[in-house]
Amino acid sequence: MSLLLSALFVLSGGLTSAPHKFHVTNGRMAVEGSVAACEIRFFRHDLEEAIARYHGLGRFELNVGARQDSLFQGYLDAVFVVGLNGDRVQGSILGSGQETVDDEEIWWYMIQYEAPEPILRLAMTNRLLFDLFDDQRNILRVQHFPSEMQTTFYFVTDSDHREIKFPD
Repeated sequence: MSLLLSALFVLSGGLTSAPHKFHVTNGRMAVEGSVAACEIRFFRHDLEEAIARYHGLGRFELNVGARQDSLFQGYLDAVFVVGLNGDRVQGSILGSGQETVDDEEIWWYMIQYEAPEPILRLAMTNRLLFDLFDDQRNILRVQHFPSEMQTTFYFVTDSDHREIKFPD
């Protein structure tokens, strides 16, 4: 598992350091055996607004903690649907935190998905923040191990579903 998480961080990236003039999430997913580990990065205030709206809260502030994770999990499960080998699975939050990039607060979540058998097929519907912004774009880079097969999924409001098959 530590190899999988290490590989996920090597997949690189982060959000661009340009001022927040656009609406985007940036994610990386590493798939190995029966586990898919995913890190998703958001502009903090965008994610706070989405969670508040989804749960009907007047205001919501992200912090590391069980309550915040639970509210994020509810939102995530509704708009970020993951299918492994044809079965919808729920993710488990492994961690979260904040970074600052050129005066923009970025919030990240690390989520793990598991299948009972090695993952040969991944299906995703990604509608993160689509309820807030007409111009929202979601990018997810996926790498499979040990094949090192890589792909990038690009999600927009009228094209929010992607699928991939991995080598046996």
